[in-house]
Amino acid sequence: MKTIEEYAIGLVVDGAISFAEDDMNEDDEIADDKHQEACRLAEKIARAIRDDPATVLALAANYAD
Repeated sequence: MKTIEEYAIGLVVDGAISFAEDDMNEDDEIADDKHQEACRLAEKIARAIRDDPATVLALAANYAD
């Protein structure tokens, strides 16, 4: 069974990747060419979170509930 921290990291990573894959930039918030670049960067950030969860969890501990 996963720890709560492992599960939470999975929620963040999976959610970010899923959102990046599904985002269609329907409101034209960013130029189309920059949209794809932003989605690729979002996926890289999500993978970095997955690869170094201890750092992310330490940062999260600084935030009050």
